[in-house]
Amino acid sequence: MQNTRWCGVPTLVIMVLACLSPVRPALANPDTTDTHNISIAQLQKSAANGDADAQYNLGLNYYNGEEVDQDYKQAFEWYMKAAQQGHAEAQLNIGIMYDNGQGVDQDYAQAVSWYQKAANQGNANAQSNLGVMYENGQGIAPDSKQAAFWYRKAAEQGEVSAQYNLGLLYDNGLGVTQDQKEAALWYKKAAEQGDVDAQINLGTLYETGQGVPQDYQQAFKYYKLAADQGDMDAQTSLASFYEEGKGVPKDYQEAAKWYQLAAEHGNTDAQANLGVLYDNGDGVPQDYKKAAEWYQKAAAKGESSAQYNLGMLYEDGNGVPQNYDKAVELYRQAAAQGDTDAQINLGWCLLKQGKFDAAKVEIDKAHQLSPEDYSATVNLGHIYLVQGDVQTAQSWYEKAVVLAGSDQEQITVTLEDFDLFIKNGWQVEASNNARQFFASKVVNKNN
Repeated sequence: MQNTRWCGVPTLVIMVLACLSPVRPALANPDTTDTHNISIAQLQKSAANGDADAQYNLGLNYYNGEEVDQDYKQAFEWYMKAAQQGHAEAQLNIGIMYDNGQGVDQDYAQAVSWYQKAANQGNANAQSNLGVMYENGQGIAPDSKQAAFWYRKAAEQGEVSAQYNLGLLYDNGLGVTQDQKEAALWYKKAAEQGDVDAQINLGTLYETGQGVPQDYQQAFKYYKLAADQGDMDAQTSLASFYEEGKGVPKDYQEAAKWYQLAAEHGNTDAQANLGVLYDNGDGVPQDYKKAAEWYQKAAAKGESSAQYNLGMLYEDGNGVPQNYDKAVELYRQAAAQGDTDAQINLGWCLLKQGKFDAAKVEIDKAHQLSPEDYSATVNLGHIYLVQGDVQTAQSWYEKAVVLAGSDQEQITVTLEDFDLFIKNGWQVEASNNARQFFASKVVNKNN
């Protein structure tokens, strides 16, 4: 007997809390000195005369290729002249160029040194970047407490990356006592500035009720903000909310729309779940061929539910040519990842092919994994039946009857199993007797 699970494929909520690396901000903004009305020749003259602001802004021109050819080495030289005069933004940008190996050999230790100089002057971007260096142990010994120290200084000045990174430290208890309430506070500050990762993580906290009261509407709000910025993980989470009716009325069409966007960008979970919608005809016209196409994309990346569902399409010949060998291959891949339903279907598919010895091995595994599962128990009876051990088969069938409860669908499918055995000439008399047993005993049980 096959375990069916079309409607029960779990939609995965994307958890990014412990996965994202600290973020570094971009180069510092130009000095507040207005240089728009100053010609490049005047700027070069002032820089040559030792004006630190002019040196810094000339460095920006060379870095960005504005009014001059882009030249990182020239940018580095002019930043260095300003930095040596104590210009904090120039010191930050020297640190970034060492960090990235732009115009100079990459040197994390030098990057740390220059970030430190600018951070000591209160530059928020430098403080944030210094925190990253401490957290990652680049150019300096790793020290999460120092990372938290510098992130906080920057975050309190409104630096969005630092707010997000400080939230991560509190979320994971790195360098600070784990405190998801505090994590939510800092995520919210960053989220309100448009930080996508903070929006996703804050949405996750609201969804799970960690650090904040569980609130699906708030979770939906922050997932939507991130999804609207094109983040495929947020789009997948948003789709799952529409699919399940969490924080918003259930809407399969909206679910399909957001899964489609995420799936087209390569999100594996979205590809698997979009396949389910096409398989069931939820929010989209039922289309087994499209379901197979999306399952295939996710299955190729190792997504177990997609492997399982694609296996079912191959087993039944829906959207793809019927191919038991392909179904077995896919079930085996999913089963190897701990998918019990795939393990059950693997044994059943092998049995249907008449590969009884191989089927017995897989059916035994399935029952060991899920001894209270009806299908696993019935299949155990089936394999003994077709191999001629009618007495043992009957004992497993009797246990299956107890597990059946009032599930008439499972009972009907079981009767169809015996029809298959009789058609194939497998223990015809015993199969007829077993069919009669189920038809009578199970029906009587539900009267």
